[in-house]
Amino acid sequence: GIVAREALLEALTEKHLAGVATDVFWREPFDPADQDQGGVTTLRKLESEGGNIMLTPHVAGVTDFSAEVMSKYMVESIEEF
Repeated sequence: GIVAREALLEALTEKHLAGVATDVFWREPFDPADQDQGGVTTLRKLESEGGNIMLTPHVAGVTDFSAEVMSKYMVESIEEF
């Protein structure tokens, strides 16, 4: 879903939200001029202050198992073509 950056940061800061886990950020790729790096700097600060925050790269679902399954589907699709 779509999340409003300031609303999320406020909810976390004010403890109105128990936590957040995300692999997508407000600005990708990061803009070097953005001191907050798409909200990551603020989220990491809140995390270091005891916030319940999990930040992962967008490739978190890429595992050996998922690569194997995707490869099998690709081969099957080519064979069916």
